[in-house]
Amino acid sequence: KSALVLLAGWLALTAYYVYLPLPSTVSEPWHLMMLDAMFRVVQQWSYLGHYIGLGHHSKLLNSWIGWSESLTMPSARAVKITDTTFDGVEVRVYQPHTQVSQKMLYRSIVYIHGGGWALLSTKGGYYNHFCEVMAESLDAVVVSINYKLVPDFHFPAQFDDILRATKHFLLPDVLAQYSVDPARIA
Repeated sequence: KSALVLLAGWLALTAYYVYLPLPSTVSEPWHLMMLDAMFRVVQQWSYLGHYIGLGHHSKLLNSWIGWSESLTMPSARAVKITDTTFDGVEVRVYQPHTQVSQKMLYRSIVYIHGGGWALLSTKGGYYNHFCEVMAESLDAVVVSINYKLVPDFHFPAQFDDILRATKHFLLPDVLAQYSVDPARIA
């Protein structure tokens, strides 16, 4: 009987933790609620790890997210991926496998991944997958900049990385190397 009471209490607390009021226009609200709850759990575990001395919470959060990305994002795109550096900044270049003639050049996108200067990287599953899809579906060269992360580097180091890598990419010889039209860069 006491086990049943404990189970009911645990279920009530779990439902309270997971439930998130959402607009009625959201499709699949339970998927969003579960994703939100899982992310909050990972954040709280990262803060706990920081509190007990396992490492900085940003690094712990990156480890958790990186682990989950490795489970979910296989690469199956027809895109050439090159890891290189532009003016000392790590970048990942995604090139479509279509052939361009000498007269026709690719459009290009300089992609700055999200993460608030603290989370994830261009090599991670989510952003890597997104850039592969962009390069393939838009028939464009995508340059994804892997800026330095907090807590090891503080602002404006991330902004400086982005600026240096972008300026390097815009050099005429680099654009020619990747067959990019200088008038079609976003």
